[in-house]
Amino acid sequence: VIIFVIFGFSIYFIRNLTTQFEDIRQMTEQDIDARVNSLLCSDGNKVCVPVNKLNLKRGDSGFFALRIYNVINADSFQVRVRPASPFGYDKEKQPITSGGLRYSVGGGLDARQLEVPDKDARNVGIAVIVPKDALSGTYILDAEVDYSKDGSAFKPYGESNMYKLYVVVS
Repeated sequence: VIIFVIFGFSIYFIRNLTTQFEDIRQMTEQDIDARVNSLLCSDGNKVCVPVNKLNLKRGDSGFFALRIYNVINADSFQVRVRPASPFGYDKEKQPITSGGLRYSVGGGLDARQLEVPDKDARNVGIAVIVPKDALSGTYILDAEVDYSKDGSAFKPYGESNMYKLYVVVS
């Protein structure tokens, strides 16, 4: 009787493992990335950038994600992206002072205003396009997050208000 019970439990255990393995195999890369990003942003920060570095080739494009948590009942938020000074460094560690990347926070703009309900979060995508004639090297973008409350002027929001985004072009 004990042998049958042990045998039954081992079959149940193996079937359970096989089912879980099939579930994992059916997940897409996007599913896995979304789960990782949600884990990376679960620490309670007001602003979260789960991945701040992209490796792109000339002619490629990519996206950064930025998540804003409204913990102060702000009316609206503003996300601005602009090149750092210097814009980056080429492979010989010389400053890149202009050109090289195109970026947008939405609709071809370098700034975006959005509403985030109190105690809720919103994701903001930052698109990056590397022209075919861009210099190889590391480009640096500064993403700033500000908030407005009760119709006031925008003020810095988050732990640092400035988030560095790195694009390595090869």
